[in-house]
Amino acid sequence: MSDLNLFWHSLERVQGLKAIPAFWELYCGPHFDLIRPHLRATDTVAGLYPCPHHSAGHCPRRIVEYGDGQYAAICRDPHKVCPDVTLEPRDVVVHELGLAGFTQALATPLGIRGQTPVARGDGTWAVGISARPDSRGQPVFLIVLPTAARFRAAVERLLFDVPGPFVIVAPTGSHRSVEVQEHVQRRGLRFLALDESIGLSGELLGGRGIHRREHLVPEPATGAA
Repeated sequence: MSDLNLFWHSLERVQGLKAIPAFWELYCGPHFDLIRPHLRATDTVAGLYPCPHHSAGHCPRRIVEYGDGQYAAICRDPHKVCPDVTLEPRDVVVHELGLAGFTQALATPLGIRGQTPVARGDGTWAVGISARPDSRGQPVFLIVLPTAARFRAAVERLLFDVPGPFVIVAPTGSHRSVEVQEHVQRRGLRFLALDESIGLSGELLGGRGIHRREHLVPEPATGAA
């Protein structure tokens, strides 16, 4: 699997697209610096910190507060497999992906007219209207979830709520099971997996560096918003 594909898969590993920076870095690997500027601090202090050495039943390390803004990540293994780490307040605050900037950067290469994301259920957001020849005018929904069961449930919820065909955008096609594909074919949906449709170079989410993989994503019609 290429580094780029690992990046798209990493989005499905971050629960709710919210985690402390150390987990974002762990999952995104070499692409962390591309996504870092688009992480937004929340008001939530996390309780867990990643481990460099796996220890069954004792990972990840636990975050403890000593007061006066002092924190540490403590190994819970009785043999202290991983070192304790002193942390700053910024290290323990949960950061969420700024979806507005993320989806706006994807809009043009995907061939959609973007909008401010609107939550539509578990890991699901309405993100725009398709300008693609094969789905023009259809609503577009981004679904980012860690398990196939939850992904399928999100698709079925949209099928119940949305009367006609629509476009599903997902980081990967990993959760495109037989059952999901049956829904896609039965309703005439479109399924766009970002790892198959979008390439990255340079800056991510900064208005540059996201490009269409020409053989997979058609050019939007001239004049499409």
